[in-house]
Amino acid sequence: MNYECLINREHKCPNKIGKLVETNSSFKQTLHGEDAILLEEKTYQAFVRLQKEAESYGFHFEITSGYRSREYQQELLEYYIEKYGFEMAIQRVALPNYSEHQSGLAIDFCYIKNLGETKEEDIEEDSQEFIWLKEHLHEYGFILRYPKGKEEITKYIYEPWHIRYVGNPLATILHESGDTLEEYYEKTTIHS
Repeated sequence: MNYECLINREHKCPNKIGKLVETNSSFKQTLHGEDAILLEEKTYQAFVRLQKEAESYGFHFEITSGYRSREYQQELLEYYIEKYGFEMAIQRVALPNYSEHQSGLAIDFCYIKNLGETKEEDIEEDSQEFIWLKEHLHEYGFILRYPKGKEEITKYIYEPWHIRYVGNPLATILHESGDTLEEYYEKTTIHS
């Protein structure tokens, strides 16, 4: 499995993905009958380590979405098209075969402050939880995939709830440079 692969509107999800494992998330994916949240095995192991470290600071992160089949991604896209129209939908949801979620390397998450319902959209970027997460994601091989101010580059809206496993040293390189995967690959392609 190439953890560093670029998956976006121009680069398809690899056909071969790693072993998927079921997570211990209390959330369920609701479309296309995929109840359990699955992730690529190494991605999930890294997230569990991150989760445990966060809990030592009193922060509780929970996976809300992981692996999505092509069919699930199609249903999700159709839902957003119906709700927002095509142009807005494709800024929020990847086309089938072009979704990082199809690789099992992407995680949508939320943090739980209370036992009440929590959504990804409730993430506050000035909260202690999110500040801590942004500072430590790279230590576990993750990046914030669609950062604020980089929408023109990633072609997706800012998503503070979407992280991507790329492994290290790449996660640390991107953390220190502030580059997105697109910017990193553009620079490395130019210098190759």
